[in-house]
Amino acid sequence: MCQTKYYAHTLPPPKTRGDWELLLDHLHRVAEGDGATLAGAASFAEAFNGQDWGRLLGWWHDLGKYSAAFQEYLSASMAAEEGEDGRRLETAGRVDHSTAGARHAAQLGPLGQILAYCIAGHHAGLPDNVGGASGLSIRLKKQVDPFGAAPAEILGRSLPVPPRFRPYGNRQRNAFTLAFFTRMLFSCLVDADFLASEWFMNSERAAHRPGAGALPMDLLVRLDAHLAEKERSSQDTEVNRRRREVLAACRQKAMLSPGLFSLNVPTGGGKTLSSLAFALTHAAKHELRRVIYVIPFTSIIEQTADVFRNALGDLAGEVLEHHSALDQDDPKRQSERSRLAAENWD
Repeated sequence: MCQTKYYAHTLPPPKTRGDWELLLDHLHRVAEGDGATLAGAASFAEAFNGQDWGRLLGWWHDLGKYSAAFQEYLSASMAAEEGEDGRRLETAGRVDHSTAGARHAAQLGPLGQILAYCIAGHHAGLPDNVGGASGLSIRLKKQVDPFGAAPAEILGRSLPVPPRFRPYGNRQRNAFTLAFFTRMLFSCLVDADFLASEWFMNSERAAHRPGAGALPMDLLVRLDAHLAEKERSSQDTEVNRRRREVLAACRQKAMLSPGLFSLNVPTGGGKTLSSLAFALTHAAKHELRRVIYVIPFTSIIEQTADVFRNALGDLAGEVLEHHSALDQDDPKRQSERSRLAAENWD
């Protein structure tokens, strides 16, 4: 007996049904990734110890695609693209495939509700609980097309261990913590789903995406070499002695445990490179993956990015400059790699 195949995505002609992406493969890619070429939601969420939550989101986010209605939608889409029946595509386009997974998660209780928010909004945006037909409370009452064809080993997965939050003894702050955790999970799912879909549907574009990138220690080696050269060529003035003191203090404090730090130095005191030395040393010490500078003026962002590119030498391409005034035609500031990286700051 021939087993029914369920698909996640089609490809335009001349590709045929045999080239379409199997739904099970897509769920696996979103949840677990695909080796070294593609990260999944579990990998993204590992940064905040939420890998089991991210993994489950990946497996459940498209459960609604196991419905007959959605599979008919895919077939109708291809028929319309081939010019056979445009009206069928218009009707098929109304298939809601995200509510099914949200309902499946929500029935498991309050913790399942966290997943339900993320799944329900993974295409349209994180929903409110109330607020018209788009609110989660209303969505969960919708009649959804049966998705019982999903494998039992996927449907039967249990919720992860509850996340361990720092207790504040304050209801409002505790609620904010839970909401922030939900938003972090949501971002992991959306990113993984987008990248997995792109990986299948536009392999050429996916191939241009940057990989893991240089480690903070690699960048620190370049920065140290640059700072050593500046030291050799600088005069022994009072200002330069003060700059050395600032740099030494930044390196020393970088060895402390992660937390909030403040660097308060007058203009000309060497804050830009000293702060980068702190950031890269701190990141290397505590195995952090990225350094993000947030600056209120685009002109200062441009100046800072130029300083960093100059300091990092052959790893200058690791600097991602992203702001509203970015010159798309300036090869120093923008490339195909950086344009793609700006979509998710990867």
